[in-house]
Amino acid sequence: MKKLTRKSLDELAKTSQVIDRSFQMSYVGGGDGTSINPYNRYEFDCMVSASTWRGGYVEGWGYVSDDVIITPNGDYTTRGAFAASLASSYIGVSETNNPDKIKDFFDSTSYVGGTSSTPWCAAFVSSVYDDAGISNPNSASVNSWRSWGNATSTPAVGDIAIWNSYSHIGIVTSVNGSNVTVVSGNYSNQVCSTTLPISSFTFRTH
Repeated sequence: MKKLTRKSLDELAKTSQVIDRSFQMSYVGGGDGTSINPYNRYEFDCMVSASTWRGGYVEGWGYVSDDVIITPNGDYTTRGAFAASLASSYIGVSETNNPDKIKDFFDSTSYVGGTSSTPWCAAFVSSVYDDAGISNPNSASVNSWRSWGNATSTPAVGDIAIWNSYSHIGIVTSVNGSNVTVVSGNYSNQVCSTTLPISSFTFRTH
């Protein structure tokens, strides 16, 4: 084996490009999530896929919140946005055309024996949140959601909207000025989208 000497290292430096530490890190990783030493994208993907991502700086992206997930399609999104997308995908499901699906919503709750004839707006929200990976009270009762998470007066996509009557609940899918669009179950016996003034609701965020 040839002995490595200072002379041989000097010769190597003349013929080979020396890359700086940050460039090396973008390939081999070893970041700690700080702005000075960010994770590379492979590290980020691994942590998100393993549900161990807790937020931090990512090479080339800046700070990425702990709410980011990878959807089944391989897209990056937040849990809230994913929940809103899932909720919207059920629009049109009704007690008439798909009573079995409504029955399935109750599987995410502690309520036993729920059917399409049982009030199911809270069960719908619980089912969507479960599928989006958001911890929730897993309750079919609107009242259980009134103390869940954190209250907010500035709703965002994916937040919970509770009607001021406390009799109905849904998921925020868009905010436009003083109005908010909410997708909810058991609204006229189906899943549908409704746009009302923000003042019509109280909001909870995960």
